[in-house]
Amino acid sequence: MSRRTGAVSRIFVAVLSHGLALAGVTVLGALATPAFAGDYALCFGDESGGQGSDQKEANVDQAAVDQRIAACTAIAEDDTQAERQRIKAYFYRGSARDDKEDWDGAIADYNQAIALDPKATSALFNRGTDWSNRGDYDRAIADFNIVISLEPSASDAFSSRGSAFLRKGKIDAAMLDFQQAIEADPQNGDAHTGLGTAWSKTGERDKAIAEYDKAIRIDPADFIALVNRGLAYAAKDEFDRAIADYDAALAVDPRSADAYANRSAAWIGKSDWARAIADANKAIELDAGNVDGYYARAVAWASKDNDDRALADFDKVIALDATDARAWLGRSLMRSRKGDSAGAFDQYPGGGLILGSLVLCRRGRSGLLAGLERGARTGALRVEFDSAPAVARGKGVIPVCGRCRRPVVNSVGVVGVLCDGHAEGIDRPCKVALLLQLQPSSDLPGSKF
Repeated sequence: MSRRTGAVSRIFVAVLSHGLALAGVTVLGALATPAFAGDYALCFGDESGGQGSDQKEANVDQAAVDQRIAACTAIAEDDTQAERQRIKAYFYRGSARDDKEDWDGAIADYNQAIALDPKATSALFNRGTDWSNRGDYDRAIADFNIVISLEPSASDAFSSRGSAFLRKGKIDAAMLDFQQAIEADPQNGDAHTGLGTAWSKTGERDKAIAEYDKAIRIDPADFIALVNRGLAYAAKDEFDRAIADYDAALAVDPRSADAYANRSAAWIGKSDWARAIADANKAIELDAGNVDGYYARAVAWASKDNDDRALADFDKVIALDATDARAWLGRSLMRSRKGDSAGAFDQYPGGGLILGSLVLCRRGRSGLLAGLERGARTGALRVEFDSAPAVARGKGVIPVCGRCRRPVVNSVGVVGVLCDGHAEGIDRPCKVALLLQLQPSSDLPGSKF
C-alpha cells in the first residue's frame, strides 16, 4: 500500500500549500476472492502502485475520490469481511481522504487500520504524515519512530521524521535523520531537499545548494527543491540564478502563489520594481491571503516612492498577520516618510514600540527586506548609525538575516551594536532593517536619534 511522502518531507521553507504525493508500495496481503468485485476494484485499485492520487499531477478528481471512499466504506464497515480486507479498506479510505486534505478523517481511518494491525507500517507512516499536516510534530515523530523500529532501513520514514524535527527547530536531529535516509537510499530526493533546508537554516548556503542540486538531479521537476534553491541563491544575492529556479518551479506548477511571491522578492533584489509588482500581483491573484505577495508589492511600491500604495499593502499584511514584524516596521517607515510622526511610533502586538525614527531606508534595497526574526533581549541597546550613537533602554527584538553570526542586524550606515556593554560585530551587510520592540519603562522619556 502506498505511503504518502509528500506532505511532511516536502514542506520546508517556501511552500506550505503544495500538494501531497504518493510514493512507495507495501502490500499487506493477498486479496481473497472479493464478495463485491466493484467495491474492491474501486477501493484497492491497482495494488502494484498504479492506483492512488499522485498529486504532483495538480488536480484531484474529487468525484473519483468520493467514489473510492464509498467503495472502501462498504468493505471497511462490513464485519463479515476478512480482517485483512478491512485493514486495507480503512487504509485506502484514509489515503482517499488525504486526497481531500481531510487530515482528521484520514487519521481516524489509519487509527482503525492500526487497531486491527499494530504493525501496519504504511498506516503508521501515513498517520505520522497527517499529524505533521496538522502541526502535531510530536505525534508525527512518535509514529515515524515505530515505523523505523519495524523497518530500520526505511529511508522515507527517516526523511519524514527529519522534516518533523526540522519544523520543531531541532536542526541537528533533523540533519542526522536526513543523512540516515540518504545512506539508506541515495536516490531519496526528499532527504536531499530536507538536508539542504537544514543547512540553509544554519546559514550554510553553499552546502544547502549542493543538496538541492542532488535533489534536482534525481528529479528535475522537484518543485520544492527548485524553490528552496532559489531562496538560497537569493540569500547569496545571486538573483539571476534565483529567478531561473523560480521560473523552473513555475513551469512545474504555474499556479503557485508562493513561487510568484518569491520571484517578486528576487526582482526587488535586482531593483526591477515593475516586474516585482507584476509577480506580486499574480501571487495575490492566485491567493488573496498571500502575505508575502502583499509584502513584496509594498516594498516595490516603497522603492518607487509610492508611499500611499506601499502603506496600503503593509496595512493588508498586518490585517492578514498581525505578528508580521516586517510589515509593522514597513508601515512605521512609510508613515514617518509621509511626515506622520505620531503614526510612525506604532504599537506592535505585545506592547512594544516601533521606532519611527529608524528611517534609514532610502531608494533601492531598503531595510524593508527583513528576514528571520530572533530575540535579542538586552537591558540597553546602543546602536551607531554612521558613527552617530543612539541609545534606547528596554528589551529589544531584532530581525536578522541568516548570514549574521549573532542576533544583531545592520542596515544603511549601521556599523555596530552594543548590547549591555558588549560590542557585537557585524559579519557582513544584512539586507534588513532594525526593529526595536521596546517595553516602555519609567526612565524612557523617548527614543531619539
